[in-house]
Amino acid sequence: MLSDRALQSLRPIADSVTDFGFVVLDDDRRIRLWNRGAERLFRFNAAAAEGERIDLIFTPADCADCVPEREIRAAHDDGIAVDKRWHIRRDGSRVWIDGSVSPVRSADGVDGYVKIMRDATADKRRAEALARLARVDALTGLANRLAFNEQLELLAESTLRRGQQLIIHVLDLDRFKEVNDRLGHAAGDDLLRQAARRMERLVRKADVLARLGGDEFGLIQTDVHELDGGRRVAQQLVDALGAPFTVEGEEVSVSASIGLAVFPHDTSELPQLLRMADGAMYRVKSETRSGYRFASRELDREAHRLGEDRAALREAVQRKRFELHYQPQVGANGGGIVGAEALLRCTDKRLAHRTPDEIITMARGCGLMHEITLWALSEACGQVRLWHDAGLPHFRIALNLCVNELLDPAIFDHVQDALARSGLCAGDLEVELTERELLDHDRCGGTALQRLRDAGMRVAIDDFGTGYSALSYLARLPVDRIKIDRLFVQHMPGDPQSCAIAQAIIALAHTLPLDVVAEGVETLEQVRYFEDVGCEALQGYWFARPMPGPALAHWIAHAPAAGRA
Repeated sequence: MLSDRALQSLRPIADSVTDFGFVVLDDDRRIRLWNRGAERLFRFNAAAAEGERIDLIFTPADCADCVPEREIRAAHDDGIAVDKRWHIRRDGSRVWIDGSVSPVRSADGVDGYVKIMRDATADKRRAEALARLARVDALTGLANRLAFNEQLELLAESTLRRGQQLIIHVLDLDRFKEVNDRLGHAAGDDLLRQAARRMERLVRKADVLARLGGDEFGLIQTDVHELDGGRRVAQQLVDALGAPFTVEGEEVSVSASIGLAVFPHDTSELPQLLRMADGAMYRVKSETRSGYRFASRELDREAHRLGEDRAALREAVQRKRFELHYQPQVGANGGGIVGAEALLRCTDKRLAHRTPDEIITMARGCGLMHEITLWALSEACGQVRLWHDAGLPHFRIALNLCVNELLDPAIFDHVQDALARSGLCAGDLEVELTERELLDHDRCGGTALQRLRDAGMRVAIDDFGTGYSALSYLARLPVDRIKIDRLFVQHMPGDPQSCAIAQAIIALAHTLPLDVVAEGVETLEQVRYFEDVGCEALQGYWFARPMPGPALAHWIAHAPAAGRA
């Protein structure tokens, strides 16, 4: 039986989780704690649920088959029970739940269980309709990029035959990332769906509206006789998307930046047409936001400059014009260096105006990231070997990977080869992925992460806490460490909400158990705060900026014992 004290220790975690059902059970399956996420999922309030058996949300068939009892027994025997199945809401409707049950242990044994649940109904239905959705965006129901490009080719041919013109609109939502980071990915998805519905009401059936990816949409406006028709529709879209949205019960505001290009007036080459519309859209975003602009030759020249940067990047990859800088991770309470994160830097002078994040984004878009990753893996292992040979203390090097690299069937062999060439063991390396990339890896059925961890490598979730999107997965995914996102750290310890979230993350991590690293630590007050709340390691400018390998060796040799610069 869970004590009141144990229950109270879990309540802050439950209260901080709004996107997931978080339920605490006694060992007889009776509900002791029912959070707001569970209320939203099942439409039972806490007063109606607490005290009842968890069986009330299982289907009659599952109850008759003793599924709730078997789930608890599996959690008790195996340490976790993971399941996906239909559950029942209070109004009788069904919801597909992706959930896990973990035991709450004390010195006396198992006192109760924590059940974490996610509404995966949309995932279920998308999987069942996969063939139908080949040319449909699963999130919004609009056409996807493939269908958009196919329709553009067909409509362009008919437009030329009839001596008419069409207008391409490329639209991007402004401030979408802020909403996504603040309210979570589920809220961001809801916002995209609402935006799609607003746009659908404004376009004709003969036009083609598509989600091109992320928060970017495209519109093919056909049978256009004058440019005023394009201006009118663009302004209607700007006005409609500028009105407030209600997401997760909260009013949020975004806006739309739209670039327009006219076929065949601007160009009869479709790739160039899209490029010009895209360039016009980015000019709106950089200058005013919330508006529209027709393409011009000047904007097209800017797009050509982007093409030149991509060509320079390809040459930089071929000639390996990169280096790694390393930012140390310092143990709390005066500990020395316990790890370092390897960060990519491009040394090609033609790309000096690009930030490292822009370089990485460009590399992913050009299909070059895989080659850069393999170079970084080999470079990092070679640097660690030099540090070992110089007599430096052993510490892990963290490498940032994306899901595409981990889905490469050969990635495990690449890592093993790099380790063998440098004479290192897997324990010298750590893989970092963001929350979204970790979930994408899991949904795609990837196995490389588990194989790397089984071989001795550690796995960390980077930028954790911007939406609790990975919460229900933490207990079953191959993860060793959580890195608290700098968005929270930068406001601490002065912001109570950021502190509450950080404490909840640390408490949950230690329950599982996982280590915690705080990123972006820049003040002594932040150092002391995280040391007081039990954070294992700290990383940020308070200790050191990223630096080349030899400079880090010098830093270790000359920094104070606590590792502070």
